[in-house]
Amino acid sequence: MRAGLALQRAGWICGGCNAGYPVLGDIPWLFADPQSMRAQWRGRLQFLVLSIEREVRTLRTELAGDLSVLARQRLELLAAAYEDHARRLTQMLTPLDFAATNTGYETHLACGPGCQLIRD
Repeated sequence: MRAGLALQRAGWICGGCNAGYPVLGDIPWLFADPQSMRAQWRGRLQFLVLSIEREVRTLRTELAGDLSVLARQRLELLAAAYEDHARRLTQMLTPLDFAATNTGYETHLACGPGCQLIRD
């Protein structure tokens, strides 16, 4: 008889091999290497938020220039939408513990999307 996954206090545990799979929020992380995958997701989320923040700074700089009323309104709405998007993503992915990362934008660029700089 094969043992299946059982929900334990620390997450899901495989009865056959004792592999552990954490639960983040209400979602079990059933990856071959869940800690590595969690680190990748953290890094990707951080890079996305840093990219959005960089774009907002660019828009705010452009707003300091001489613009028509409509162009100014469009850029203000776009900057506000970007900020709201970053806030919602961060809130939705809170279980990833995004605050535990501190890699800079340039490091993410140099390392690439598959980079695993952050470890639990």
